[in-house]
Amino acid sequence: MALPAVLAFGALLTTSQNANAQVGGCTLASLNGSYASHLFGEVIGNSAGYTPGPFATSGRWTFDGAGNITVNDTVNYNGSVSNRTLTGNYTVDSSTCRAVVTFTTGAPGNQATLYPSPSGNFATVVVTNPAFVVVNGQLYK
Repeated sequence: MALPAVLAFGALLTTSQNANAQVGGCTLASLNGSYASHLFGEVIGNSAGYTPGPFATSGRWTFDGAGNITVNDTVNYNGSVSNRTLTGNYTVDSSTCRAVVTFTTGAPGNQATLYPSPSGNFATVVVTNPAFVVVNGQLYK
């Protein structure tokens, strides 16, 4: 095997091993501090009095590293703009690094699933409850 091919294979193997080492091992502290947020999508059903239409929000999600969260954001839902504060709690699956946020005030019972980056400086988000709200986005530190 030529030297460049060996070096390329070694780099690939090292990258693969590092990626595997970063999977799992997450804790509540994996989400800690404030994150700027941007989520967008659509309400697709007419359930519980919600009219179908576009949804976008920008704000700040603050995790305390111990399972509590506060969200302050501005929402544009179907052309109506409002500010809101949501509070809740979150859990983290240590083997998959999947975090589940359950809001207790502001939007009680609503849930979102997050996957934080290995560095903890970024997370992807999708709203999972209610199912008729198809919204996803990102959080950035």
